[in-house]
Amino acid sequence: MNVEPEEIELDYPIPQTDDAVLILPLAKSIEYKQKKCVLYAETTLAMLKILRTNGIGTNLAYGNIDEIVYRENRSIDWFAPALLFVGTAISQNPDLVSITLNVISSYLYDIFKGKKDDPNVHCKFAVQVEGKKVKSIKYEGPVSGIMGISSIIQEMTK
Repeated sequence: MNVEPEEIELDYPIPQTDDAVLILPLAKSIEYKQKKCVLYAETTLAMLKILRTNGIGTNLAYGNIDEIVYRENRSIDWFAPALLFVGTAISQNPDLVSITLNVISSYLYDIFKGKKDDPNVHCKFAVQVEGKKVKSIKYEGPVSGIMGISSIIQEMTK
């Protein structure tokens, strides 16, 4: 698997939080029905729910539920919201990345059961470097390969 991390700077501050994972918006300010809104992936609410249900502290990185709109993707592939592992969360819990990826993988196998054996997913994962700087990677491939990026995410924290 050839996945190269890239370092980027977010155009908004990463909130101080006790949560281990933040869901990043696709756009922090768009006009929708004459109102300023934050754009997130359509799978954002499902991701919030499954991660929280499995004991992984998760929240939105920017905006709140009342002011967000969702981008819908019509495809048999699954498009995840970008997930940011916050500051020292990985060093405090070295298993956080593999647990998170396992939860996502199990969820996807459940929702695609009977439809597709090994669905394709489109995911972006990031780790906080300092301030607004993050290192991120994109994964596009079968669900069965998602656990392979765990070590790459772990390495990005060093």
